[in-house]
Amino acid sequence: MSDAALQVSVRPAGATASPASRSFAFGQFVLRPERQLLLDHGAPVRIGGRALDLLTVLVERPGELIDKQVLVSRAWPNTFVDAANLKVNMASLRRALGESHAAPTYIATVVGRGYRFIAPVRASGFAAITPASDEPGSAARIAGLIDTVEAIRQELRQLMAGSHSTRAGGIPAGL
Repeated sequence: MSDAALQVSVRPAGATASPASRSFAFGQFVLRPERQLLLDHGAPVRIGGRALDLLTVLVERPGELIDKQVLVSRAWPNTFVDAANLKVNMASLRRALGESHAAPTYIATVVGRGYRFIAPVRASGFAAITPASDEPGSAARIAGLIDTVEAIRQELRQLMAGSHSTRAGGIPAGL
């Protein structure tokens, strides 16, 4: 599978890419979550860690309504926080992206429910690329998962090249 940038709308739950391999491009920005880095025209943007965590959740699932509780659990795992913390960090994120709540370019608020990333996102990194689907059990999502598994197998084969201990399908023994 190519590392070329593709349009993304759904990412399989639990899928991860190798460190520093995922990136999400939108507008003039590029987000590299594993490096905790947001770039604006190639220049680093000063932004807090929680705001970066929130942005990562949103760009992983563009166009999808992300419930407030999901956002809180990703940005503040195993911690009780007031709803005001989410609002403050979302406002900080919007300022870093140069947008206002009144005229959203990247993040739309769904009052009382959560947030939605509304800009097109180009993702690179094999595990972040899947076909679009709005239905969790759809055939397109399953096909995307199969592609993800195959990409992981290919990467494992490359990593284990030269190893003589493999089992059926070319998968290294013990995996």
